[in-house]
Formats: sequence, structure tokens, C-alpha cells
Amino acid sequence: YTCLSYVWGPEDQGHTILINDKPYKVRRNLFEFLGVARTMHHSKWLWIDALCINQASITECNHQVQQMGLIYSNAVEVLSWL
Repeated sequence: YTCLSYVWGPEDQGHTILINDKPYKVRRNLFEFLGVARTMHHSKWLWIDALCINQASITECNHQVQQMGLIYSNAVEVLSWL
């Protein structure tokens, strides 16, 4: 898998994406990355914290933050998006 390291940006969650036909709200910076990745036919598995971690669960967020070092170090590559 590939990890995305990116700046979250302002809390604007005005962009909706579909994952498995379910709508998810994302911030502008992530929305822009996903648009670029899609046009470049980026078909790799991506680990993106805002999408892979249940942001509504404090317990899951706390656990996953502790695991992020492992998540990033086990990735095949890490992309940066500023």
C-alpha cells in the first residue's frame, strides 16, 4: 500500500466523494489530491488517515495515531501532498 502524508488544511468539509457508493465529506486539499491521483490513473491501494480511520471514534483515532509510525514504515511508498 501507499500512504498519503498531506496537510489537512482548513476545516471546510464541503467536498463529497463516493467510496463503495457511500458519500464521504473531505476537505479541499484531500479532494484535490484525489482528483489528481484519479487523472493519473493512480490505481494503488492508498492509506489516507481521514478515510481509513473512523474520525467519529475517539478510541479508534487514539489507537491509530499510536500505530501511524508502523503504518507509514510498512508502506511501499509515502506520497506527500502540500
